Amino acid sequence: ADGTCNADGCVANLGRNPVAPGGRPARELYGPGAHIDTLASFDVSVVFGLSGRLTVTLSQAGAMLRVFDSSTAGNFPAAQRRPMSEADVAAWVRALADGMVL
Repeated sequence: ADGTCNADGCVANLGRNPVAPGGRPARELYGPGAHIDTLASFDVSVVFGLSGRLTVTLSQAGAMLRVFDSSTAGNFPAAQRRPMSEADVAAWVRALADGMVL
């Protein structure tokens, strides 16, 4: 990625802000020794819904952390969060229909 953001902002950047959307300190959720310990391997699950919904979840030894959900996407703090725009969802659905490749 080139570090740029779309019209809805940079939606999933744990650590950029000290407090995560749920109000917990980000360092407790993701990083060395955290809920998802970045000193050990962890799994990343990405779910693409045909309705345009997207979720990204990290998991490690039974611990799970959802780091992105398009239904509540937006920049932190939580007061600025909002779902992806209808135009962004429509573009997402078109990309899926065209056989998007990651």
